[in-house]
Amino acid sequence: MSVDPLDTHYRWLNQVERLAGVQVHFPIVEDPNRWISGLYEMLDPTDDARRTARSVFLVDPDDRVRFVLTYPAATGRNFEEVLRVIDSLQANTAAERGARAG
Repeated sequence: MSVDPLDTHYRWLNQVERLAGVQVHFPIVEDPNRWISGLYEMLDPTDDARRTARSVFLVDPDDRVRFVLTYPAATGRNFEEVLRVIDSLQANTAAERGARAG
């Protein structure tokens, strides 16, 4: 989800594909009025209202929120940390399935 308008999303998707050779296969939701961001408390109430949402939610295939990260704008994003958490969640989920099957 992004507070940017839809045309910005398309430009970003094209840039990711062109530069990284990766197609994004997940939905991107536009929230230019920040209604959804506010509903899920993804905005820092003390921050400039024009800034973007600063929260990451990882939701599993069963629609359970497995991870939430909210950070101030000044810290920047840490995709390596998000990828580390995804790897860990996937490994633990696979181990849980194996334990249930055995």
